[in-house]
Amino acid sequence: MANMKPLVGAPYIRGEVGAARNTEALFKLVIGTLFIIMPLAFIACQLVQFEAEIAFVGVWLVTTALAIYAEYHIKPKVKVNAFQLFSLLIVLIGVPGVLFLRPGLLGLGQILAYVFILTMRLVVVFIIVPRCMTRSKTPAIEHILRWLIVGAGIISFATNAYYLMKGVTIFNSGRGAFETWLHPNLCAQFASILVYTTFMDPKLKMWARVFLVGGGAYTLLLTQSRSALVATILALLLLFLLNLIENPKKYSVRGFVGFIGSLIMIGLFGSAFREVPVVKNIERRTFGVDDPTAGRLDIFSRILEVWQNSQLFGYGFRSGGADNLYITLLLQTGIVGVFFYLALFFVIIYKGFEHFRFSQGSNRLLGKFILVASLSMFLRSFAETTSYLQLTDIMSNAYCIAGALAFLTPVKKRNLSQMVPTLRPLKPVDAPSE
Repeated sequence: MANMKPLVGAPYIRGEVGAARNTEALFKLVIGTLFIIMPLAFIACQLVQFEAEIAFVGVWLVTTALAIYAEYHIKPKVKVNAFQLFSLLIVLIGVPGVLFLRPGLLGLGQILAYVFILTMRLVVVFIIVPRCMTRSKTPAIEHILRWLIVGAGIISFATNAYYLMKGVTIFNSGRGAFETWLHPNLCAQFASILVYTTFMDPKLKMWARVFLVGGGAYTLLLTQSRSALVATILALLLLFLLNLIENPKKYSVRGFVGFIGSLIMIGLFGSAFREVPVVKNIERRTFGVDDPTAGRLDIFSRILEVWQNSQLFGYGFRSGGADNLYITLLLQTGIVGVFFYLALFFVIIYKGFEHFRFSQGSNRLLGKFILVASLSMFLRSFAETTSYLQLTDIMSNAYCIAGALAFLTPVKKRNLSQMVPTLRPLKPVDAPSE
């Protein structure tokens, strides 16, 4: 019995020696499915009015199969660590509340199916893909940034083209929202990702950087998502601050020039910019109406009233929600669920901070990405249900992969003796002869 081999191996738990020659091609196939095929599948469902949840289940089944295939052939050497195992348990925060919801047989089946798909997704993004990426010759964070830019760029520019075909531009005062396309807030999420990841990619040419940032900025204005605009601006400010800490000499000059240039641009074109119809509409929706939240506060209040009856554990996944992650988590997972969700979130942030502070090169870039993405997701969560548990958000998937990579990559902290230069002992000086 002791020598009996298991019927089905667990390549995503036991690392083995050796790796396939096409290592990068295998995991690129997986992250390409996550960052490109998945959002395109969502758009296709909108265009033909097909049930999106069915398509997402199919995409995740295919992605999981591809990931296991990649893991089996790449055979990464790194072992699964405690963080990765704990990350899988986060799915349990939405289970106890089901006892209070008491769904019917069909509803229970839907919840269990959701938990199963979510668990598969966590295995893929927290364990399989990060371990496979450790065998890549190219730094993993560069793959993440490049694929995020490609996926977000496709959706952002496709949105600009689709809105143009529908006659909607930034010179129309109305906000375009079409049943056959993604919601404007979702389009703005892709645009936001495109803007700040473009600034982070160290290998992009200047012309590509200008082109991509310009397209993303246009999408942000076109979709008029206030939360995405605020999150993008603050994410860029944080990115500049981190760059300034990393290289004060270089970025202090750039910051000064940029600040003076911004003042000049505001003085010259500020009044004209405020007259652009889309900008005037954003101002009107924010400052010119009695309820700038468009009724969201009333919905939050009703949800919190329901939550009072099950404060600790909520009512389980898929029990309802609103355009606020934390209100939604309270309803679905209760105080206990919110605590464990935030605990994992801040653990990832801390590890990202460690890499930014102590690591060098690509590992420092990994830490920088985690910090900027964390701020963006945190801010967006107050007006959307953005979280690292989402099945469909490309940044959520990238964030989980980056978080796991941060724990798979050791942080080499320098001690005091390494930071202080070694002093040679002074030679004794002979006393002068009388």
